[in-house]
Amino acid sequence: MKTFKWAKKSLNATGDLEVEIAVPETNIEQINIGEPAKIAFPTLPGESAKGLISYIGSAAVQANAFPVKVEVIDPNKRLKPGMTAEVGIILKFETQLPGYPVPLQAILPAPDKNRGYAFVYDAQTSTVKKTPVHLHSAKEKVIIMDEGLGAGDIIAVAGVSFLADGMTVKLMNN
Repeated sequence: MKTFKWAKKSLNATGDLEVEIAVPETNIEQINIGEPAKIAFPTLPGESAKGLISYIGSAAVQANAFPVKVEVIDPNKRLKPGMTAEVGIILKFETQLPGYPVPLQAILPAPDKNRGYAFVYDAQTSTVKKTPVHLHSAKEKVIIMDEGLGAGDIIAVAGVSFLADGMTVKLMNN
């Protein structure tokens, strides 16, 4: 998950206090009504408020961005309509499923469903180890592995059909 802040907007003066922001079309699918937001106020340093996404426009408007409204929850009495606000929303990315994203071509198929093999490089011996992995999900040309690989593992991503367990290899330079 990653937090994004959108351009400063002013508080709406009608009804409950809310902030209207414009969310780019590249991020609109990663937010939903009812999700939390954090609202900061540049004119009130150190003060912030919780917010909830209360509206998502159905069509993009100016600059291919969608109108989104964030309702201010339990607003501070010092907040006034028309004040400038900054909204931070946590975006959820599909590639941030539990596991490690790897290119499709890095995996050798296995007979069992959702299983495969990756060749993990051992820097001490300059060899690769054929490692069983579990495929959690796939999107386009990326597969999310949730078993078999660890943080910092270096895997072969080209020529895997020509590799064998224990084979000596040399890392390619970028």
